Formats: sequence, structure tokens, C-alpha cells
Amino acid sequence: MEIENIVKIIPATEEQKKQYAIYKKNEKEITNNFINSINSDGSFDAIFDNYEKNFPEFSKEQLEAFPDFINDYELTDSEKILVLLDQFEEIKLYEKGITFFVDENNFLKQLSIHNDESKNDLIRFISEHQIRFKNEEVLTPILNIQIMKNQDPNELEVVGVTRPLKVNDPVAFIIEGKHLQGKIESFGKEGEMNVKVYNSKEIKNLTLPSTVKVDPLFILDKSEKMVYLKFTYEEAVAALKNKNDISTNFKKGENPIFSLMLGNKTDVIAFEKKIEDKMAPVEGRLELKRMPNSGMAYLDSNVKFKELDLDRPIYGLKLNEEQKNQLKKTGELGLVQGFKTKEGKDFNLWVSLDSKLNKVVTARENDIYIDKIFGVAPTEEQKNKIKSGEGALLEIKDKKYFIQASAATTKADGIKSFTEEKAKEFKLIPEDKKEEKKNSKAKGMTV
Repeated sequence: MEIENIVKIIPATEEQKKQYAIYKKNEKEITNNFINSINSDGSFDAIFDNYEKNFPEFSKEQLEAFPDFINDYELTDSEKILVLLDQFEEIKLYEKGITFFVDENNFLKQLSIHNDESKNDLIRFISEHQIRFKNEEVLTPILNIQIMKNQDPNELEVVGVTRPLKVNDPVAFIIEGKHLQGKIESFGKEGEMNVKVYNSKEIKNLTLPSTVKVDPLFILDKSEKMVYLKFTYEEAVAALKNKNDISTNFKKGENPIFSLMLGNKTDVIAFEKKIEDKMAPVEGRLELKRMPNSGMAYLDSNVKFKELDLDRPIYGLKLNEEQKNQLKKTGELGLVQGFKTKEGKDFNLWVSLDSKLNKVVTARENDIYIDKIFGVAPTEEQKNKIKSGEGALLEIKDKKYFIQASAATTKADGIKSFTEEKAKEFKLIPEDKKEEKKNSKAKGMTV
């Protein structure tokens, strides 16, 4: 990706923006008046005087300062005005992998998205730049970049190239107040959709009429490969807006919405949380979760403690000295037994130390799946090592990785992975005695 200056322009004045806001506010009413003015013979009354007057005037200097061509695209005066007004949605340069915006110094800048950019690079760019998603009906957005209405380079929108939903696409929908997820199996002649449901014990298959709103649980990269989501954009937005005890005001470039859609936890960020009936500034992590019965999304928070206290009980269970020492040393206890529900039923939790939160954190046993990790099934010995918190070396695509299950990782799968070299560097696995001796000699040490 490259960003380059094109030319310095003369942006719209506050008065011009104000006038345009009035114009947009009245646009619907004007349109309705126009429709109502059409006579039975097809003629219509002249009602456009006010319409024209409401649109802001732009000087010759403003229009002439703007280039006539950008990448062989000829811009009309109307399109130039839309850019100056921060209303750029009509221009479709993004189809060529190119868009442009106006920076704080009034420079018109060009942004080029290279065609050979990898999916991971695109995802990183999206998460770093507060990119927003726009899903219309059942069309799936492909990762193409277009500038948003307000012309903020840190607020981009994933729109443009779309495709209809296909067989085997993962989707989400709401039936009788329950959030359901599944895979499309076929389409009917009347637009109905046959879906195999995979998050319900009671419902296995459904035929959805065309009137049911269906959202894709994925986005597509430029090569149309899927990036799977755990939450839809609308779910994420609604959860952020509807949380009464949490208030967020993200800075430019720090909006974690895409990360939340992937099911990840945020980094430690600042927000407000209701404490004793008052909103108070705190730091912590945010995460989207689902209600057990309805499956509806909600926003959960984990607030940072001022200092670490390992004597604090975890769901009523106190850690012993051995567990405390292990947490201090490795940060991981693995899968811990001995927890009890109010009804006295036993359950297990993954227990970890989140050093950035100064607290012990947990994850439900089923939240971290270790029967298959990155497509590889660990042996029973390897699984036992992972469950103990020790971790294990797995060979994945002809390369060895050190794997740990952790409630403290921000990743949705709860898996920490390191190359064998990094694991040794971080002292997560011991070096072989021969290798340790060799390294010590190389450093001029005696063993």
C-alpha cells in the first residue's frame, strides 16, 4: 500500500458544509413533492427553485484547484464537489484498487492497494485503520477499499465488489428471538434457502423464506478466499451501542470492531464502566460473547486491576502455593479441576495469568478446542501436556511449533503458538544439553 500527495486543494467552507446539510435534510421532502407534482398527463409543476437554492455554491477557484483527471478517471464538477464536501461515495476508483482522500493539511492524497497484497496484510490494514463493514441484503463484501462519507482516512469501508451467497457459505440469522448459525445447503425456486444449523441441539435443518434476513459469517479477500467471522458487523455494532454499563469512545485508528467480529479480545484499552451506579474511567479488554439460551451477542468486559493478587478466589476456589508459583513462572495452569456450580456440579476451567490486566483469567473447557490444532491432531501425551499448562511441540506443515492453551491470549481460539526457536528463546521449552553446551561455549562460558 502506498499513499502519495496529488495536489493541495481548497476544501469546502463550514458555511458550504452547513448548506449541504440543509440540502440533504430537505432532499427527501423535495423528492416526495416532485412525485406528488406529477400530473395525470405526465407533466409536472416547476418546484425546483428551492432545490437549487439549497445546494451550496462553489467558487471557480475551488473547482480549478481540483484535478480534472485522476488515474484516467475524468471527474465532473459534481464529483469534485462531493469530495470537497466529504461525500465521496459515488466515485468508484476503488474498483481499480485506488482511492483518494483529503488530509488535515488539505492535500488530496492517493491510496493504492496493491493487487498482490496478501490476505493477512489486508486484515492487518483493516484492523489498524478502523475499517467499517457494510452488508446489504445477502451480498457478501469483498475486501476492497473505498473512502467513507466523512473522508477520514482512518475510517474506511469495505464495500464494492460483492457476490450473492452460495452453497456451503456460513451464515447467521434470527428465528423466534434466537440467533442461529449454519451452512447453506441449497436454494429453492422461490428464493428460499435450505440451511444446515450447527449451533442448536433442537434444530438441525431449516428452510428459510426469502423474507428472512440472512447475514454472511465471513468476508472475502481479493482472491475470494473466506475469512471466517464469529459475529456479524450488525451484531458487533448493536452490542457496542446497547451496553448500558459500558461506554466506549475509540480514538482514530483504534476501533477494534473487526477484531471483535473475529471473536478476539481487544488489547487493553480505555473505556467507561458503571461502578456503583456511576460511570467511571477504567482500562481493560472487551470481548463479544453469546447468551447461553438465545445465542444473541453481548459485550463483555474484563477490567484491569491495580495490582496482582493471587490470593483472590477464582469462582470460590483458592489457588495453592504450587499453582501460584507456576502462574508466576509460566503464566499458565492449563485445565484446572475442582470448580463447582451453585448446584454442586463439577466443572473445569482453563486458568491463566493476564499480566496486562494484573489478574487471573479463565476460559470454559469447551471454549478452547485441542483435539485438532491448526489441522493437526495432537497425541494423548501432547494433549495432556497442553492440559497441564506445560505446552507441547507439534509438527505443523513440516515445521515444529510450541503450542499452549491459554485463557489470556486475545485470539478467539485460545491457542498460543511459537516457532520452536522462539519457544527456546523465551525459555518455554528447555534446550537440549548438547545444544545448551554448544551455545555456552559459543558465548565463552564454562558449563
